[in-house]
Amino acid sequence: MLPTVEETRGYDFQDPENVEKWRGVFINPLRKVLDHEHPTLTAEESALQYVESLCLRLLAMLCAVPSPLTVQDVEERVARTFPTPLDKWAITEARDLVTIKRRKPMIPCDKLHQLLQKEVLLYKIDVSVSQFITAVLEFMSSDILRLAGNYVKKISQKSGYDTITCRDIKTAMCADKVLMDMFYQESELTTSETSGGGSERRGRRGSLSYAELVRDLLTDEKHFLRDLNLIIRVFKDELEKILDKDSRAISLIFGNIVDIYELTVTLLGNLEDAMEMSQDSPTPYIGSCFEELAEVEEFRAYVRYANIVTRKESRDALQAIVDDPVLSERLDTAGHGFRLAVKYYLPKLLLAPVAHVFLYHNYVLALLQIAPASEDRESFKQISPASEDRESFKQVECNLHPIKKLLIKALGNGPKLDATLRMAHRARRQLAIEKCNELARIVDNWDVRDIGQCCNEFIREDTLSKIGPGKRIAERRAYLFDGLLLLCKPITSIVVNSGGSGGAGGGAQQLKLKEKLHIRKLELVDRPDTDEGRHMVELCPRVGPCVVLACASCAEKRNWMCDLVMLNTKPMLDRFLDSILLDLERRHPLKLPPASLYRFAVPDSPDNILLEDNSAARHHGNAVPLIKVNYPSITTLACIATRLVTGWGLDFND
Repeated sequence: MLPTVEETRGYDFQDPENVEKWRGVFINPLRKVLDHEHPTLTAEESALQYVESLCLRLLAMLCAVPSPLTVQDVEERVARTFPTPLDKWAITEARDLVTIKRRKPMIPCDKLHQLLQKEVLLYKIDVSVSQFITAVLEFMSSDILRLAGNYVKKISQKSGYDTITCRDIKTAMCADKVLMDMFYQESELTTSETSGGGSERRGRRGSLSYAELVRDLLTDEKHFLRDLNLIIRVFKDELEKILDKDSRAISLIFGNIVDIYELTVTLLGNLEDAMEMSQDSPTPYIGSCFEELAEVEEFRAYVRYANIVTRKESRDALQAIVDDPVLSERLDTAGHGFRLAVKYYLPKLLLAPVAHVFLYHNYVLALLQIAPASEDRESFKQISPASEDRESFKQVECNLHPIKKLLIKALGNGPKLDATLRMAHRARRQLAIEKCNELARIVDNWDVRDIGQCCNEFIREDTLSKIGPGKRIAERRAYLFDGLLLLCKPITSIVVNSGGSGGAGGGAQQLKLKEKLHIRKLELVDRPDTDEGRHMVELCPRVGPCVVLACASCAEKRNWMCDLVMLNTKPMLDRFLDSILLDLERRHPLKLPPASLYRFAVPDSPDNILLEDNSAARHHGNAVPLIKVNYPSITTLACIATRLVTGWGLDFND
């Protein structure tokens, strides 16, 4: 994680005199960076000032004591402090920009070189050092502005907005875990500490309402669609290139995953349409969305998929790719950690569609249980939407129940399904909150500051063996969160009351925190089995000695490696997926007919909305302006809802 400016030793960028010296140094270069990344967008001055402050934080870290003397010193500082995979990307881009010089740098080095020598370092340095530091700053500012621009462009599809604000940048960065690890972790600590209790109280409600369950279902469906995109766009497409489009191996590994993807897109579209149509109603009825697909046996595609991916031949085909030296080398060149991701993360990811059917079934049962009762049970002439919804869910449950049995049968001889795959997003978050509260009670040296960004989801816990110097074995209780691995030593003489369990003798063993490892700052080494040790995993942090852990069995090691590799490589894979989806969107834009044929094709603009100055109404004490919408494309449901809240009138001109 990047230290704050106040925490860095040496030159104080926050000193009022120094602030004036650095104010505006990066503003104009940042405009060039934005123009290079998004020529059609502009940025507010406050947004550029915020990015400039981030650049100064980076500069403070790169020039902190011990001050760099050579380019290699700067590279080592980046490799030690930047999270994976930003460290490798930043170093590679900086080397290319400095050595190859494919283009002229957008952030000029001359002024920065003078300020570094006269103000910050107070000694002469080679210009190559300043050039490398400038290249790192340019890469990071480009990355931040590119993410913010993509976010604003998605918004502009509906609003026509084309200006990046400071809030847009913060929102886009919050959606990227790597940048969150780098910039925001400390700033979120106070918020996390003060809001933790409230989150726990909200999570411990006795039950969720029907509308809340529907919103949770929609959220989980969007996450599932992204997992399917990850499987198809990243893993499947890359393996097709490596295997020279070997259709037999690809179909054996991925099955009919494309059918699952198309079914999910259809269901998600139906759910979003149902939610949009029921915005004025407190209860969105979605039973028909499932019933339409269940009636034509669309969910049977999951059975065909499970019968393929759970076979031993499917796992052997994937393992053969990893074991082949030539193919394994191609996997390494596909991206940092991609070979380990194919070996450990992909098998678990391929089971996600199977687990999602169980999640569907749980949602259907929950919605059926709390679905609003019929307002008129004895009326056969007019059937209410509530009764139709309940009948739809009954039909869907009858369809999903035999499918669930077939999936259980398919999983009988195959890999064990991870329980966390079946959990909804809300449940995983709630589990992390409960586990953090438990660890705060039983772990000595527990630092609540790590709850903020590193403990949003709880992954697993187990007892492992730590292999120390001289092959000394020490027992460790391991707790894995989405951004943090805690290794605790049991204190056998102390037992504390858990306080939350109602069982007899509800006590928990006291633990002492020994190692705290940030997942995205680790290098994972898959140690092969030898006579010296079996089922071992080596974790190499940026700073400090490596940690070697031994698991009890091969299956246990695979489970741990699967989760560790997933957490370690997912930011990189998400970046790849975002770039692929953005490229697909650019290649297949939505084309509208000309405005002369389709009046809704007129782009949104201030000219489409007119505020009439009604002097007569103001004279009588009614100063409500009249909004005249010249094009019906402006009359969205959100606009109408705003009008209802504010009391503004609408006059639609045809």
